[in-house]
Amino acid sequence: YIASTGLTTGVLTSQVQSQNPGQYDVVTLLIGVNDQYQTHDTTGYRQRFTWLLEKSIQLARGKKENVFVLSIPDY
Repeated sequence: YIASTGLTTGVLTSQVQSQNPGQYDVVTLLIGVNDQYQTHDTTGYRQRFTWLLEKSIQLARGKKENVFVLSIPDY
């Protein structure tokens, strides 16, 4: 597990970059609600989410069909 409860897209991005995780068969990306709940500026959400999604695909051995995403709210 890389993430934990309460992370924003910015914090998760930093953790992924610092941990340099390996490859996985399946990757889940459940993100977004904490950006809204913690009243972060949502203007950069799309860019941060896109980076996390692309990184998730890389971590899933490049197989986008092995990445499951739930983004709440749907900006």
